[in-house]
Amino acid sequence: HVHVAERTAFTGIRTRGGALREVLTTAGRVATDRLVLTGGPSLRELGRLIGARIPSDGVRHQVVTTAAHPDLGADQLPM
Repeated sequence: HVHVAERTAFTGIRTRGGALREVLTTAGRVATDRLVLTGGPSLRELGRLIGARIPSDGVRHQVVTTAAHPDLGADQLPM
């Protein structure tokens, strides 16, 4: 089971007995025992929020298309 929360910021975790119990977000809490952090260039900072050292850094990306597409406009992409 996967919970995807778009446009929702990760704010931390709650543990009990050293085990993950909840993920805290701007939309509320999610009860879980597993977490996948996908922070891209901000992954290092996400690691700090949970007390982990994540050796990660940002890189530049380019998107190239052969024709215009409304979902790929410069104002639509975070890169």
